[in-house]
Amino acid sequence: MPRFEFRLKTLLAVREAARDLARTQLAELLAQQDSLSRRRAHLEREVNDQKQWLRRGTAPGRIDVDRLSTANRYELVLGREISTIMRHEQTLTPEIEGRRQAVVEADREVRVLEKLRERQFEQFRQQRALAEVKQLDEVAARAMDRHEPA
Repeated sequence: MPRFEFRLKTLLAVREAARDLARTQLAELLAQQDSLSRRRAHLEREVNDQKQWLRRGTAPGRIDVDRLSTANRYELVLGREISTIMRHEQTLTPEIEGRRQAVVEADREVRVLEKLRERQFEQFRQQRALAEVKQLDEVAARAMDRHEPA
């Protein structure tokens, strides 16, 4: 009996590789988005700490204007960096959505081929079972012919 051979196995392998690549690219973008999000959260905490420090620095008593001015400039720098990160996050969002769609499409293409392979294997299995039944019927018929009196 011949063994089952899926004729489109090379195409399936290519589609699986494309799906894996799409997944990898999506994972990289998600990791980049997570990194930006963590960086932004860190900077926002630092801005809050800076504001608290400024409030304490303006309490009644002696005020160091140079320190307050430097702290204020630092807060502005942090704010610009946060804005830059937010813009980058906004550009990543549609890219991530596009990659998600690519993964969904690649998964669908692989599933279509896998279902085709399963159907073809099931047909192969049924044909093989029929061939075995036919072969057993022939063996039984020959055995019956030998045992019949002439």
